[in-house]
Amino acid sequence: MPSYTEEQKRRAVETVEECGGSVTRAMRKLGYPTRQTLCRWLNQRDASPISTK
Repeated sequence: MPSYTEEQKRRAVETVEECGGSVTRAMRKLGYPTRQTLCRWLNQRDASPISTK
C-alpha cells in the first residue's frame, strides 16, 4: 500500500473540490490515489473538528 504525504492528501482533497466534487475526475487528473483512499481522506476531512482559533 503506497504512503502519501500530507501535501499529497491535501492536494487530492482540493482537486475533488475543483472537480465539482467528482472523485473520479480528481483521480484521473492526479493519477492517484484509489477511490477508497480518496473517499477516506474526504471523510476524515469532514469529520475533523473545526478550529475556533
